[in-house]
Amino acid sequence: MSETGLVARLEDVGFRYEGRDAASLRDLCCAVRPGEFVVLTGPSGCGKTTLVRCLNGLIPHFFPGELTGADELFGRDVRQTAPWKVGRRCASIFQDPRSQFFTTNSSCEAAFACENYGVPHDEIVRRVDAAFAAGGLEGLANRSVFDLSSGERQKVAFAGAWAMQPDLYVLDEPSANLDLASIERMRAILARLKAAGKTVVVSEHRLSYLAHLADRVLYLRDGRLAEEFSGAELRSLAPGELRRRGLRELDLGRVRLGTGERPATGRGMGLAAGPGLVTEHGPETAAGPGPAARRAAARPAATTFRPRAHPTPEPAVPLFEAAGIAFAPPRSQPIIRDLALTLRRGEVVALVGRNGCGKTTLGKIIAGLVPCRRGRFLVDGRRTRRRWLSDAAYFVMQEADFQLYTDSVRAELLLGREGDAERVARADEALELLGLAPVRDDHPQSLSGGQKQRVTVAAALVSQKPLVILDEPTSGLDWASMAACARAVGALRDAGRCALVITHDLEFIARAADRVLFMEDGAISRAVALETDADLDVVRAFMAGLACDEGGGRGSTETGAESGAAEPAPAPVRGSRGPVLDPRVKLLNALMVSTLAFSLPGRLASLPLLAAGALFALAVGRPGLAARFMVAWGALFALAQVVPLVLASIIYFLFLRAVVVALAVGTMYATTEMAALVTALRAMRLPRELVVAVAVMLRFIPSFQQDVQSIAQGMRTRAVGVTPLRLVRHPALVYEGFVVPLIMRALMTSSELAASAETRGISCPCPKTSYLVVAFTVRDLVACLALVAMYGIIVGVLASGAMASL
Repeated sequence: MSETGLVARLEDVGFRYEGRDAASLRDLCCAVRPGEFVVLTGPSGCGKTTLVRCLNGLIPHFFPGELTGADELFGRDVRQTAPWKVGRRCASIFQDPRSQFFTTNSSCEAAFACENYGVPHDEIVRRVDAAFAAGGLEGLANRSVFDLSSGERQKVAFAGAWAMQPDLYVLDEPSANLDLASIERMRAILARLKAAGKTVVVSEHRLSYLAHLADRVLYLRDGRLAEEFSGAELRSLAPGELRRRGLRELDLGRVRLGTGERPATGRGMGLAAGPGLVTEHGPETAAGPGPAARRAAARPAATTFRPRAHPTPEPAVPLFEAAGIAFAPPRSQPIIRDLALTLRRGEVVALVGRNGCGKTTLGKIIAGLVPCRRGRFLVDGRRTRRRWLSDAAYFVMQEADFQLYTDSVRAELLLGREGDAERVARADEALELLGLAPVRDDHPQSLSGGQKQRVTVAAALVSQKPLVILDEPTSGLDWASMAACARAVGALRDAGRCALVITHDLEFIARAADRVLFMEDGAISRAVALETDADLDVVRAFMAGLACDEGGGRGSTETGAESGAAEPAPAPVRGSRGPVLDPRVKLLNALMVSTLAFSLPGRLASLPLLAAGALFALAVGRPGLAARFMVAWGALFALAQVVPLVLASIIYFLFLRAVVVALAVGTMYATTEMAALVTALRAMRLPRELVVAVAVMLRFIPSFQQDVQSIAQGMRTRAVGVTPLRLVRHPALVYEGFVVPLIMRALMTSSELAASAETRGISCPCPKTSYLVVAFTVRDLVACLALVAMYGIIVGVLASGAMASL
């Protein structure tokens, strides 16, 4: 501990990010004492995340800029302290856990920091098991992190922090992607940490689960510490005082249909308030302290009604109907089973269910972005094919970066249609409605996460598609931003459109939704029309009492949702029907094929390598992979027979050989857990830099694939998909819409991944240990000898000239 007895001390701290004019922190003074539970809160963009980065040492080491004042952690100046030294005592959980993960397996991810700090193998195993058990997350152990929903990834990140057993926990918006039942579990875990004397700092908008844990609450505004409360003082704030500060409800039991006012949503250009405007009546009802989850089921039925001011006759034909929807990810159990759904114009429908139950997958199916195994769809009473659904539905993704393509907020809404006066008017109105007018000329990537989310919602308003699907639009938003989002979906309702909102936000539901759909076991189990507070109580009880069998979820709510979630594997190796080989055997096969493919002579030198690669894929249980690459090779070979000689030569000496290399690399990747390969390479005493480079490369392959899919989906829902005709007519727009976001995403991910790895000790000079045990057996030795012999024969045959003349 420091000489002052403080965990952290910031005095007159100011910080301005490199390339920005305005400072994010200004003359901020605060201290964190041992064993304290401190909550950071305030309006969006007030500087909470920047303060978190000052506390965990990421500023100034990973986020360059001008840092002034005294910033000490455990008595040491963070400027002079290496991040790995900070990470030994301070565990950080980022707002976006996807960019925090360095491995691809959930259990290996939880063990990552322990490995870097040299914790013995048996102790790592004990800590990882205890971390998953502590949160009731056993079903999330040993899963691919790319098959998890956002909320499930958040839980895995927390398990990793728990396993490290640090003195200080720093969490940035940890509840943003969690359902109410999972938030209650997190509250219990945080309570255990507090009881154990750990120091906890949480940056958060949703305060309901923290109100009875907080010792102190630091309220930031415009980069300054504006107010400081004790936990009791925070709980004593009246609802009006909370709203004035832009804070969320402290007790979800007080959330009623009459909570707050629903302001007019706008006028003109399809955003106007119309005859379907919903008004709210009834005072707020008080409720005693304590978690809302325990009171919801016991609360007597309320009598507050929320009638429509001027009820609109229900259309005879629904806007959207679906029946028999079924979806199953490859080699996994179905996550959607015979689901039926009806959506009508002039309504806002909330879709709720536990993390990982398939809500986002369903939303993308409805929007025509993900193919389903079967299903029947009607739009305005007419049978519609799946590929045409995107013409009627607009999907707003949870990760806004995948749908931001231009260099200004206003241009993002116009999207190349500056000459369309009607669209310009709609765009300006949407900017005002969502409070984005002051940043209309700013680059979208310079905005805060909440502002980016509102930009994507504004783009949906301007699109004029009749059905808008929003995926967690209020995650990480303060009260004012949440209310603005509620006004936006109200504008859709009032314009005769329909909004389907995937959400865990009870406050948003009470403020905006007309109907709530419960999703369980792959189907819609119940629909509740929100007409009285008793109806809201039913919703609250369902959300708070959701089954939390984490292993049962097979959906995904993140960028990989189109593939669903895979069954948990019995071992940290990708599923295989063939013999389990040491990762180094597969790496040897990939290296030999890659070397020989572009060094052997002859037009058909790739043919024997293809046969050898297919044989190896069959041996490790991937016949389908072998078949696909053989078909691809055959198609290219057939093409080479009919094209001019120059093109045929390119096919022979480049593309056919590339297919062979892709087969070998694909086989290794499909059957090898990255962490197992890294463990095996460490056992060979290879240079640390080489091992890290291999780990990063393998980590980025699935991430890159999902980013490409998500950007393509975002472009399709915004009607700027990549087609040959569009490439010819609008190459700049396609480049700006696809390549630029991909590059920006890669840069952001690499930066955040490096920061995460450093804070978890990857640069620690101590000897590394391993969570996995990889043994090189006699079977592996025989496999290596067989590979060397097989490729040696191929080289000998080709070198003898038997095939060189072909």
